[in-house]
Amino acid sequence: MKIYINNQELDFTLENEKTIQDIITSLEKWLNQSQLLIFKLELDGKSYTYDNLKQNKELQIDTIQKMNVEAKHVKEVYLIRLNNLIRYFSELSIAIEKDDYTGIEKILTEYKLIRSEFSDILKYKTTESATSEIGMLDKVFAGTTSGMIQSWTDENKQDALHTLSQVKTKLALLKNEIENPLITLNEIIQKLKDAKQDIIQVSILLQTGKDREAMQAIVNFTELTQSLLRIFSNVQLVKILSNIKFKEKSFAQFYGDFNKNLNELITAFERKDFVLIGDLLEYEIAPSIEEIITISEKIIKQT
Repeated sequence: MKIYINNQELDFTLENEKTIQDIITSLEKWLNQSQLLIFKLELDGKSYTYDNLKQNKELQIDTIQKMNVEAKHVKEVYLIRLNNLIRYFSELSIAIEKDDYTGIEKILTEYKLIRSEFSDILKYKTTESATSEIGMLDKVFAGTTSGMIQSWTDENKQDALHTLSQVKTKLALLKNEIENPLITLNEIIQKLKDAKQDIIQVSILLQTGKDREAMQAIVNFTELTQSLLRIFSNVQLVKILSNIKFKEKSFAQFYGDFNKNLNELITAFERKDFVLIGDLLEYEIAPSIEEIITISEKIIKQT
């Protein structure tokens, strides 16, 4: 078998690979070293989806003459997938607004595939609300037909459009983090400064019975830090971060400890352990926020 990567023949010798799936796995590992992902695959001129090819047990190495792989940078692939998702949910929103039931029926035939793609995106760029976002979509669209949508009340319709709006906002945010990391970083710094004041009040909110407001403050703050982590994973910023110490620790060590503190905060919240919540906020989380803000502002000045 001859293997081509972006139309260039690869000097590839089979070692322990016994199946097509084994070859794909080996190629994935090799490409990942250069921040590349498999985007398209062809076997003897026939196109295969990535997932189908990995699951196809009938394809044998000795029956294939040529494998052609189109590889793209992880950032490019991610943006393509985001744009596809944004386009899909935008088209669905327009069809619902216009009561275009024929269009809705056609669009919903792709829902399972799109849902899987959206789930993969959220796993890759994980957030605390990932599960709830998938749940919101499924509640409205899983198993839904255009006929069912025709019987929606105006309230049902507005709820569906609101859900789609939330999803599109999330996708636009993820896209902006990649395309404009420094601009987004600056925006997050400003939001973190405001969120710091809210998070410090969590213990007081709990003591006065305002559990819902307290939890919302924690969720908002957690999402901001997750967004910050995604931006810091940008190749351009990774090089800068490798030369910066956070409280005498590497960024990976610092953020690992920080996430641990956030998880402890959530556990303490669930147990209503006001003493631990106060200690975590005052001695761990608040100082870490200050460190993150300070270093983020330095990064912006350096780039």
